[in-house]
Amino acid sequence: MQNIVCCIEEYIRKHNLMNKRETYLTGLSGGADSIALTCILQQLGYHIQAAHCNFQLRDSESNRDEDFCRQFAEKLNIPIHIIRFDTANYALSHKVSIEMAARDLRYRFFEQMRKEINAGGICVAHHEDDQVETILLHLARGTGLDGLLGMKPQNGFILRPLLPVSRHDLLDYLKQIGQNYVTDSSNLIADVQRNKLRLNVIPLLENINTSFKKHVIRMSRHLEEAGRVIDNTFKRDREDCLLRPETYDWYKIKQLASPSLFLWKLLSDKGFNRNQITEMLNYHEGTSTWYSADYVIVISRNVLQVLNRTEWETGISPIDVSGEGQYEVGNKLFRFEKYNVTPDFNIPKIKETACVNGEKISFPLMIRRVKAGDHFTPFGMKGTKLVSNYLKDIKCNPKQRREQLVITDMDGHIIWLAGHRIDDRYRLNIDTDHTALIIKYSDT
Repeated sequence: MQNIVCCIEEYIRKHNLMNKRETYLTGLSGGADSIALTCILQQLGYHIQAAHCNFQLRDSESNRDEDFCRQFAEKLNIPIHIIRFDTANYALSHKVSIEMAARDLRYRFFEQMRKEINAGGICVAHHEDDQVETILLHLARGTGLDGLLGMKPQNGFILRPLLPVSRHDLLDYLKQIGQNYVTDSSNLIADVQRNKLRLNVIPLLENINTSFKKHVIRMSRHLEEAGRVIDNTFKRDREDCLLRPETYDWYKIKQLASPSLFLWKLLSDKGFNRNQITEMLNYHEGTSTWYSADYVIVISRNVLQVLNRTEWETGISPIDVSGEGQYEVGNKLFRFEKYNVTPDFNIPKIKETACVNGEKISFPLMIRRVKAGDHFTPFGMKGTKLVSNYLKDIKCNPKQRREQLVITDMDGHIIWLAGHRIDDRYRLNIDTDHTALIIKYSDT
């Protein structure tokens, strides 16, 4: 008995899951796992309160479980919070399975109670056997490395102190302390995927190797170590490839040992899938874009940018200008071209074109919306002026001022207030300067 308690205590300490200054909520179903969890945490001296959900799915059994949990909490002298759900109607109205409905309702209630009692976390009774089932489910559905790691000790406010011990360990513990529990009859029917694994698949695999579960857990722990190595390598590579926030050197990415893994770790949590990543790696030239629900990836001239989709579609995401060529920003198209200044060179006089000193400017540049505090030295003036004041002076309306685009260098210095004035510091003197940068913009 002491071995299992010490094992859990060490696991809590190792992963810094809990401390004895805070109160914690424990999910209490009345089954062996949650009963053992509550007993062990109390034995270790943690301040706990219990939460029980009556899903009203099993007639008298549901009420039996509720009564049992209430009496158990009274015996341990811990507060208990009980709620009843019309789970069947919830599942019907939300068009989800009974199992998913119960899960949603349970965790919503747990989070509500956590906030009400200001708990440091919600302790759930997932153990080693649950971990094996989770890994096999992920494997059956198709997964990568993260799926083979299984459940984490902590996920937000959800804490899993029992992951290092098996269900057999927990049953043995309850037997030794003389604590009974209730049995959920639905767990004896293989009508959901997890129960199919528990009752049908895993026993078959244990016929091949009686230590099957232990081997799965050992594999998961080895992969966890490998995952830490990969994470450290990814962080190092990301730092090396980073040009600016959310802007990466595409050439360096392609030179990595595994560009696809790097991109997956960089972009998967932003909603991009493996097919899109494969397409990115097949990119050759020009400008290409890929979309997820909330983000846009733009690859152009060996630069990869991660942009907010809403900002991109409304034309307000900053765009890197890595060299000469065309760049699309919302419904505007910009073209950047350098020219040698010859005796017959003429500076364009139309407002959609800027001609600046190409010797004072080096790529990359940036196209972005004007922002508060932007200032520049309008062509022909000596002092600086706020862009917002300049736009008011030339009678731009609020919408035009808000949507105004500027071209800047990477230090944020404005080169051109698109469609209006260049900055005087970048003016071209055709008598002394040798290179001109011409910027044109038009509607797409």
